[in-house]
Amino acid sequence: MKKHLFPCGILLGLMLAAAPLRAADADPPTIQIRVQSIDGILGKIQYLAELAGKGEEAKQFQGMIMAQAGGQGLKGIDTKRPIGAYATIGPNGVDSVVVVLVPVADEKAFVGLLENLNAKATKGADDVYSIQVPNVQVPVFFRFANKYAYATVMDKGNIAKEKLPAPEKVLPPDDAGIASFVLRIDQIPENLKQMALTYMEMAFANLKDQKNPSETEAQHKVKAEAMERNFENVKAFVTDGKELAFKLNVDTKANDLSFEFSVSAKPGTKLAATIAQTGGSKSLFGSWYGGDAAALALLHQTVSKEDREFLVQTIENLAKDALGKEQDAGKKKLAEEALKALMPTVRAGDFDFGGVLRGPGKNGHYTFLGGIKLAETAGVEKLVRDVYAIIPPNERKDIALDAETAGDLKVHRITVSKADEQFKQIFGDSPVYFTFSKDALLVSLGDDALGALKGAASLQPKNAPAAYVEVLVSKFVPLIAFKHKNAEKAAHEAFSQPGSDKVRLIVEGGSGVKFRIEAKAQIVKFIGLLDKGSGE
Repeated sequence: MKKHLFPCGILLGLMLAAAPLRAADADPPTIQIRVQSIDGILGKIQYLAELAGKGEEAKQFQGMIMAQAGGQGLKGIDTKRPIGAYATIGPNGVDSVVVVLVPVADEKAFVGLLENLNAKATKGADDVYSIQVPNVQVPVFFRFANKYAYATVMDKGNIAKEKLPAPEKVLPPDDAGIASFVLRIDQIPENLKQMALTYMEMAFANLKDQKNPSETEAQHKVKAEAMERNFENVKAFVTDGKELAFKLNVDTKANDLSFEFSVSAKPGTKLAATIAQTGGSKSLFGSWYGGDAAALALLHQTVSKEDREFLVQTIENLAKDALGKEQDAGKKKLAEEALKALMPTVRAGDFDFGGVLRGPGKNGHYTFLGGIKLAETAGVEKLVRDVYAIIPPNERKDIALDAETAGDLKVHRITVSKADEQFKQIFGDSPVYFTFSKDALLVSLGDDALGALKGAASLQPKNAPAAYVEVLVSKFVPLIAFKHKNAEKAAHEAFSQPGSDKVRLIVEGGSGVKFRIEAKAQIVKFIGLLDKGSGE
């Protein structure tokens, strides 16, 4: 008897997890969930397992699923069409609707499958079946329509014939992902939103009032203001949000793996303006985007006037508190200079960072080039020189100001005299170079560090995503080989096609904020080969 519990849970779990239903109307449901067909899912599992060298184990898993279904497999279910669920949230919460759709190939066989799973289905005069599920007190109902079994709990009126949407209304045919989820925030009843916000406001207030023994009054005040700010952001999401969605996909033809998360806002709202601003301006380091670096990271965000003012006030309050306690006049003066030098960048509210790792070179080492956009570079460079001036001569032997030039720019050098072995494996014996262009601090180290810095001395802003991270796994084989001796062989076998070693993270703005992680499936093969080599 126990062997039937696992597949029964797979088939009926979604049916039993939700509140009672109110049926779908003309408007799209508040929540839509779509899961690829059983054949599609098992095919993707087998595909990934074969890549990882675990194909036989995957076949055994599929056999176990079939065996757990009473020896008859999933007879009655159409394994070639998607599974899904939809929900509509009612004004009182308890009058919400949740319906699960299971594709059916043969109605009689489907009822027999339920019996094999120890869930007897009894047909009523209205063509609605009731299911007796062991150890479950909540009534479960389903009916057949549109080649699907529409299932619900508590109230069979939820699946009345006139209330059933066509499957394509809740299972979009063009959605090719393994699984997708959509929450229409703007369809959640306002009274429920306000109720949720009331509870959240109470929780934020409790956190705001908590004070750690080590906190100063200024720190506690800043924390309280930050909590208030965070609550306002949550409130904006709840009241002005339009849609939240995610999709997981494995594309066996293109060998792509991806996860995508997105949020959009109601048009004309403050949240919509904030989202539109995400990545809306050019990045100073955008020219690094799209190259063939081993790794690349870009982060660019222009914050609103309100957020800038909050950030400036927060930093100034904390600085005032810290400076008021500093007894050393020299340190206090230096801290004041640092604040004065950096605050123009904070006030500008244009935060722009970039980093690129190139290589490996002939000797297996890499070159790093990084940059931070500054509103006023002269003050920061003066701060560096002032700090250097107060360092005792015997402690600044590894620092050389104005050691090189890059056009009209002065390049400074720091010798890494006590670098550990891992640092040397990556960057060799290279010193660190840095310079100040008219609008950025640039830093480099590794093979040809000075050449990389000179090449970046004159940057031109270009379009780039709000955040972008890219890694070419094959270019890290020399480092991976320190722990996996078969890394080079595994990479040669797995990454035979150009670009098949790529992993990317992208955040974009516009009409909505979209967060996406994507990778080539050959990386699964590479990991599997590394694991196999480790066991040999």
